[in-house]
Amino acid sequence: MINGLPKDLKQRNNTCGEATSSRDLCDLHCSLNYYLVDDILRLVKREITSHFRQLDAYPDLIETAEAEILHDLRALKGLWTKPCPDSPVPPCAWPYQINECAACMLARIASDKDALRNLRVVIQSRTRTRKNHRQQELNIFVNHCINRFPPAEAEDLHSTSSQLAFGMKRARKACVKAYIRDREDDAERHSRRKRCHHKWRTGSIDPRTDQAE
Repeated sequence: MINGLPKDLKQRNNTCGEATSSRDLCDLHCSLNYYLVDDILRLVKREITSHFRQLDAYPDLIETAEAEILHDLRALKGLWTKPCPDSPVPPCAWPYQINECAACMLARIASDKDALRNLRVVIQSRTRTRKNHRQQELNIFVNHCINRFPPAEAEDLHSTSSQLAFGMKRARKACVKAYIRDREDDAERHSRRKRCHHKWRTGSIDPRTDQAE
């Protein structure tokens, strides 16, 4: 699977053969830069978990095309989620990486065009449209992987993901707007309850009257 990783990751890791953690790279990948590999995998995990928070909270605001992309990306969690009898892995999840090697997981992602396209879609949907924005680290990795494919295929992946990102950006904006609105509503309700409670304690209002309202 080492051929599925960008060349930038193939830097000698001075700790090769000395590590003991279950997160360490396998024998095939121990020559890679462990810290860089681990950091990229962390970014992948964050992209499909914490960055999905508002999207997960408002599924009714998401169109079918975007919902399918999000569904496919959630399946990546199977790579690092150890199967458990009490919490079975969904059938759509990617097979668990038994050796827990972060580089093996990234290589599997790097070799899958659909996964790369979908990752680029959600990354682009969070990217500001101004020209001078700083390119995100995960986006650099994904672009590296896409560019390893034949030019025509790479161009198609870039073009398709950029187009799909517009729909995902609309969905994300709608979900964030709903999230902010609900938070403001909750804050206002909480504030009203505090005011009523304060008035009741100070004798300003009759609690029975307040309840009747």
